[in-house]
Amino acid sequence: MLRHLTIDDHEPGWRDAMARIAANPAYRQFVLMPQLGLIPLGPGPDSQLEEFAAPQTGEVRNVAMAGRRLVR
Repeated sequence: MLRHLTIDDHEPGWRDAMARIAANPAYRQFVLMPQLGLIPLGPGPDSQLEEFAAPQTGEVRNVAMAGRRLVR
């Protein structure tokens, strides 16, 4: 069930994340494989580094808010 939720249901996201990481020199030729228990969110809006959600720990954040601190 966890594989289906985090890998199979997000196959296009994993393909995109793997391609972005392979093309980004900041990752120094790291080869990403889909990770059980994580969901790719895409690059963070400020850092441009890949971000992932761990759905078993709670609510999956909105991609637009990933990597940002809330300021009151």
